[in-house]
Amino acid sequence: MRSNKKDFSLWRQRRREYLQSGLSRKAFCERHGIKKTTLDYWFARTREPEKAKGFVELRPEPTGRPNTPLAVVVADKYRIEIADGFDHGLLAEILAALGRLA
Repeated sequence: MRSNKKDFSLWRQRRREYLQSGLSRKAFCERHGIKKTTLDYWFARTREPEKAKGFVELRPEPTGRPNTPLAVVVADKYRIEIADGFDHGLLAEILAALGRLA
C-alpha cells in the first residue's frame, strides 16, 4: 500500500479523534465507515514513538575506539555494556526484566 504525507496527516487526525471518542475500535469504524483492518494498519503506522509501549530509544555513543563494548542506555536510568562473546540468553533475560519495569 502506497502512502504519502497527506495520508499520514489524515490518519494522525483520525487517531486523535478515536482516542478522544471513548468508542471501541469496532464502534468507531462503524460510525466512520472504516474497515477495522484499515484502522489497525494506519494506527500502527502513525503511532507516536514516545507513546509506543515496549520500545526504547537507542542512541549510540561514539567512542572512537575499536572493539569497544556496545552500551545500551535505557531511559537514562539503566546502562548495559555488551562486549564480544556476550551471553545471548542473559541479555534476553535482562531485557525482559527491564521490559516488565516499563
